[in-house]
Amino acid sequence: SSDLAQAAMECSTAAAPIALCAAYVGGCAVAALLEPRRRQNALVLFYHPISQPARACWSLQLAAGIAPADVELRRVALESGEHKSAEFLAVNPTGSVPALVEDGLCIGESHTIMRYMCETVPRVADHWYPRDPRRRARVDDYLDWHQTHTRKGVPFFFHKYMASRFGMDPSDTRRAEGKAHYESAMRHVDAHALAEHAFLAGPEVSIADLACYSELGPLQWDDELGPVMARLPNLRRWAAAMRAHRWADEVNSEVRGVIVKYQVAASRAAREGSEAARARPT
Repeated sequence: SSDLAQAAMECSTAAAPIALCAAYVGGCAVAALLEPRRRQNALVLFYHPISQPARACWSLQLAAGIAPADVELRRVALESGEHKSAEFLAVNPTGSVPALVEDGLCIGESHTIMRYMCETVPRVADHWYPRDPRRRARVDDYLDWHQTHTRKGVPFFFHKYMASRFGMDPSDTRRAEGKAHYESAMRHVDAHALAEHAFLAGPEVSIADLACYSELGPLQWDDELGPVMARLPNLRRWAAAMRAHRWADEVNSEVRGVIVKYQVAASRAAREGSEAARARPT
């Protein structure tokens, strides 16, 4: 029995370094999986600041402090139809922005783009897209809801502010439908998503907030839906918190300019119409 005990001790002693080495290697493997991989070539993000989904991706680039060496921005001139050019269609066959390109890979959905940036760009803080399954589920839950609810409001913005700029006839019907969807989304977010937390997925800002703010944020300057936002306390508080971030002004400056220009023109037209009516002989 003493011989067996001695043999066991020798085996144990010999196995210890092997076990330690295996544990070390295993730990390194896990760490490698958890650590965002570093790239030699930058991602290229094609965007336009009027596009809500593109603004969400651009917001992440700025808000997370992602360097141009990691994500290069390229503006696509939607006004001149560049997104439908042969050159851009070779990059993204759907002819839409945003689009993220890396070594032959093209991603054309904004939420997937933001997830990919969080997973692969070095030093992006965890709160943007948490690794914890429960916290991540809350982010994904809103992002999926956003696509099938909040985004239904887009026709309001397009037919009010953009259709004529693209040579199209605005549709009052589509505008009214979009307005109803936006207002419904605002009320839901106020009553549920923001009822218990400062941000949509918890106490810290995430890509869910960027997606939502890119859509609803500019509506605070709209003469129809701005007052609706102002009456919803949780949404109003959240919008103020998002607006206070340093990146918000840069990302939204162009779309805010479009809204303000429209409001000024509409006000002038209404005033001139009123003056013309008063000048007519009765």
